[in-house]
Amino acid sequence: MTIKNGITEIPNRAFMGCQSIRKVIIPASIESIGDYIFNMSGNLEEISFADALNITEFGIGIFIRCTKLKSVVLPPNLRSINAYTFNACINLNNIIIPNTVKTIGELAFSGCEKLNTISIPSGVTIGTDAFLNCPCDPSFYVAGNT
Repeated sequence: MTIKNGITEIPNRAFMGCQSIRKVIIPASIESIGDYIFNMSGNLEEISFADALNITEFGIGIFIRCTKLKSVVLPPNLRSINAYTFNACINLNNIIIPNTVKTIGELAFSGCEKLNTISIPSGVTIGTDAFLNCPCDPSFYVAGNT
C-alpha cells in the first residue's frame, strides 16, 4: 500500500487490525502520524519511509502486534520513539535508529523476542521497561556507554 503523496496526516487507528496490508510506503508529505495506526495489523511485513520525510514523532503504539514486521529503518529526523511503538512485534530483529532520537518511551520494544542487536544513540532517555522481554545479548549497544 502506498499512501498518496500530498496526504499530510494519518489519523489515529487508520489501519488498525487491517490484515490485508503487507507493505506500506509513507510519503514525504506526511506531517502527522496518529496513535495505533497499524496496531494489530498482523500481516504487515515492511514499512518504508520516504527519505525526505521530515516527521519528528509518531503517535503511541503505531506498530503494536505487527507480528510479521522484521526490519525497520526509522526516518532520519525522528526525535522520539513513543510508548508501545513496537510492542509485541515478536519477529522484529533489526531496527535502524537515527542519531536524532532523544527518547525511547516505556514498553516501546517490549516483547520484541528476536531483537538481539540494536544501536541506540548516546544521550537517549530510555523509558520504563522499554526493552522488557527482549533478548538483549552482549551485542545490545548504547553508543557512548561503556
